[in-house]
Amino acid sequence: MEAEFFISNGVLKRSNEPEFKINNRAFLFGDGFFESIIAFNHNIPFLDLHLKRINQAIKIFQFTNFEIFINPTLLKEQIIFLARKNKLYKTYKIRITIFRESGGLFKPTSNKLNYIIQTQKLNVDKFEFDRRGLKIDIYDEVKINYSPFSKFKTLNSLPYIFAQQFALEHNLDDVFLLNHKNNIVETSNSNVFLLVDNKVFTPSIDCGCVEGISRHIIINILYDLNIPITQTSINLELVNSATEIFLSNAIKGVQKVLAFQAKRYSSMLSSKILKLLNEKFYI
Repeated sequence: MEAEFFISNGVLKRSNEPEFKINNRAFLFGDGFFESIIAFNHNIPFLDLHLKRINQAIKIFQFTNFEIFINPTLLKEQIIFLARKNKLYKTYKIRITIFRESGGLFKPTSNKLNYIIQTQKLNVDKFEFDRRGLKIDIYDEVKINYSPFSKFKTLNSLPYIFAQQFALEHNLDDVFLLNHKNNIVETSNSNVFLLVDNKVFTPSIDCGCVEGISRHIIINILYDLNIPITQTSINLELVNSATEIFLSNAIKGVQKVLAFQAKRYSSMLSSKILKLLNEKFYI
C-alpha cells in the first residue's frame, strides 16, 4: 500500500499530487542518487553512517544547498514527522532521493539539489533471519565496474533491474553481478561475504561494489569477533571454496545463502552476526 504522504524539499505533500515537471533531471538524465534506510519507530540506528555517505555523494555530484544533510537533528525530525503522518509506528523503510535542480542538458544550469523523503511500512519488528536461505546464481549479461560513482546508489539502476528480472525468470532469489575481470562485485541489492577456512572475504570497493552501510557495520563486527576479514577480488574459485556465503544490506541486515548453483552452504556465522546486529541496534 502506497504511503499517503511524502516530503519534497522540506514540504509535506500527498502522494497523489503531481510532483515532477517534464524537464526534471532525475527523469531525463538520472542525475542523482538515493539512500535506503531502516527505522525502528523513532530509532534510526545507522543514520549517521547514511549521512556520511550522502555527503560524500553530494561532494562527488557537486551539489550545493545541502544544509539539511549536515544537520542530523533536522533530517530526523522530518523523517519522524513523515512517518507519523503515514501512520508508521514500528519498522519502516526510508528512501531519500537527491537530484539536481531542473535546467540544462548534459551541462546543468544549476547545481542546487532537490530531495524527496518517502517512507514505507515493513512487516517485521527487527532484522529477521530467513531460515530457508537464498538460491543464487550468476548474471553476466551486464558488468559492474568501478567508477567515482559506483560506491553510491545512483539513479542509473538498470543493471540491478535486469539482474532481478533474470533471477525472477530463473526461479532464483538473487544473482551475483560481475565486473570486467569476471570477479564477483555484489548481488542485485546486497554486498557479499564469503567464509573460507575461518577467514571472511568481501569484494573491495575498487571492484565496483556499493559501499554498503551494513557492509561497514559487519566488517567492524568481524573485527570485534577477531575473525580475519579481507577486502579483495572475489573469483568463482573462491566462491566454490567457501563454506558459508551471506549477503548484507541496510534493510534486511544479513541474509544467508543456501545454494549457489549446485553447492550448499552453512549459516553459523551469518546467524551470529544477525543476532549481534539486533542486540546492538534494535531498540
